[in-house]
Amino acid sequence: MWFELKQTIEKIFTFPVEIRTFKFNTMKKLVLFVLSSLMVSFVWGVKPALKKVEVIPEKPTVGDEVTIILTFSGNKEDVKSVRLYNVEFPYDAPVLELQPDPESDENLWKAVGTIPYEAPPGIYNWEVKAIDKEDKEIVDKKCTDQIQGKTGKLSFEIK
Repeated sequence: MWFELKQTIEKIFTFPVEIRTFKFNTMKKLVLFVLSSLMVSFVWGVKPALKKVEVIPEKPTVGDEVTIILTFSGNKEDVKSVRLYNVEFPYDAPVLELQPDPESDENLWKAVGTIPYEAPPGIYNWEVKAIDKEDKEIVDKKCTDQIQGKTGKLSFEIK
């Protein structure tokens, strides 16, 4: 009697336990696959983006030496070139070519120059155009209406 009851209980509970084990193993494999796919896309699919813009000094005057520093996410090799285009004087103002900072561990690009004495006082707006290692422009969704560069924008006032 006890033996028959034990066999009956084993028959009843063995089937669902096997199904649960099967579902658990399948779910575990699915979760591992999804996580590994996300990690691969995160590691290889991350595009560089403009993180920070600095103008030193913040409010220069004519004759001052100005340093413009742009910080990008990602590695230094991810960004191929960076240029600044003036919005107010697109044909008169020079296009500024920024260079990577060899002394920095971060992905910094710099331009150093002197404010010309003939520059009128006012606020100057610049569009940033950065090209990645695949020769594609790095585009910020907030800057898609810009004409010259869609990577970012910066402005500073000349007093």
